[in-house]
Amino acid sequence: MIRRAWRRLPTEAEKRERSRARDREKRGGRGYDGIPDEQVYHRDKWVCMMPECLCPDGTAIDRALLGTGDPWAPSIDHVVPLRDGGLDNARNKRAAHIRCNNNANTRDQQDLTAAGCGSRQPYALTAT
Repeated sequence: MIRRAWRRLPTEAEKRERSRARDREKRGGRGYDGIPDEQVYHRDKWVCMMPECLCPDGTAIDRALLGTGDPWAPSIDHVVPLRDGGLDNARNKRAAHIRCNNNANTRDQQDLTAAGCGSRQPYALTAT
């Protein structure tokens, strides 16, 4: 008779972290410092750090919306985008609403296309 060791099923948070780790490996893992995104939210005090926050309720980010896909759910913005050589570390990350983050990326792409440039200018880093 063969005995098999049963292991517990991973939690949703563990599945998300494993998925993020796979994504980092695909991108080459440039500069990842091991600090999870949740710590970036706590560092930024659950406040949208985008210079032009669009949220009608102010800049506060609702923790309950994490992972829901709601436009006002939390997301991580890379100050210098990964596609432009930015590192995937806490100094290059800031908390943002999904809508604010997407709006900034769209606006930057439109500005760059009009100016004929190829990369987004970084914002000032937030204090850690």
